[in-house]
Amino acid sequence: MDQHTESGYVTITTTGQYADAEKDLEEQVFKFISVWLGATAYGKSDLAFCDRNFNAFTPGIYAVLLVITMPVMVQRARRTSWIFVYATAHLFVAITLYTIMALYSSTKAFGMHLAGSSPPIEHYKAYSRWDNVAQSLLTDWAVCSADVVIIYRCYLIWERRLLVIAVPALLLLLNLTVAVVQNTFWIDSELIPYDQAMPFFNMLFPVNLSQNCLTTGLISYQIWRQHRQSRAAGVLSDGISLFTVMRIVIESASIYTAQFLLMMILWYTGNRSHVLFHGTLLPSIGIVFLLVALRTYVAQPREMNSELINMTPWPGMGTDIEELTPQSPSTAARTMMQRDK
Repeated sequence: MDQHTESGYVTITTTGQYADAEKDLEEQVFKFISVWLGATAYGKSDLAFCDRNFNAFTPGIYAVLLVITMPVMVQRARRTSWIFVYATAHLFVAITLYTIMALYSSTKAFGMHLAGSSPPIEHYKAYSRWDNVAQSLLTDWAVCSADVVIIYRCYLIWERRLLVIAVPALLLLLNLTVAVVQNTFWIDSELIPYDQAMPFFNMLFPVNLSQNCLTTGLISYQIWRQHRQSRAAGVLSDGISLFTVMRIVIESASIYTAQFLLMMILWYTGNRSHVLFHGTLLPSIGIVFLLVALRTYVAQPREMNSELINMTPWPGMGTDIEELTPQSPSTAARTMMQRDK
């Protein structure tokens, strides 16, 4: 790896395929498309247009979902807990700042190119530029924040058993370590040599993907187990069923998981098209949170009287501790008997 300083910034140039001019041009195009996709998914387009084509997953889906879902979350938070409303707002701030920085960086890069200064790819490869570092920090901030909330949700679903979230928590700490090494390398590559930093970069995708699949699996399994126990005890819900909740969780989480899996495959095969997903990664996290909240709300009957199945195992729903903690069949039966009195 070679380094040189240009306009006061450290630019990193590697030998081999990443030094190929043709691949640089491809990456430059991918970067532009990535920023456009990210801004479009966030809510660049007109909300009214999005609303008319909601089922088609049209541009601006994150902003549309936020506008639709927040009143539902606030309504629930007034009678339960505000923690997941705050978490969603926190994530919204991070995604908004990232989108702004991505647009600024793209405007700067391609604006300099139009002015005849330098090709846009040189701006993106100057990793120590403040806007590039800011995007990296914001990405880590949003991803780690989302992971914390998901692990907390898993902790509640499993009746506050610390042992259950031990492995996800360790993976989160490993992810934080990778983020620190990565951003330190971006800021000043002389602090951490390339050969020492590269193993951490290669750990990024499998660590995140493992944690995401593990927490989703733990949550889904606990819901499925409770669903079977409830049916075996003869307890029926007059609200949304646990099986429906599990299906919504898995389907919604697959949006982020599939995207991350594709990024990992493209990264390890050396295909630069992995940058296409950089712009949509954070909006997709926000979309997953809001989709689960909205779909679960829509799936419920208008008048929910059940005290047993009023729960959702994912961030953004604003349910309280009792509703989040699965009940054993005997406890569930007693609950139903007391309600029928």
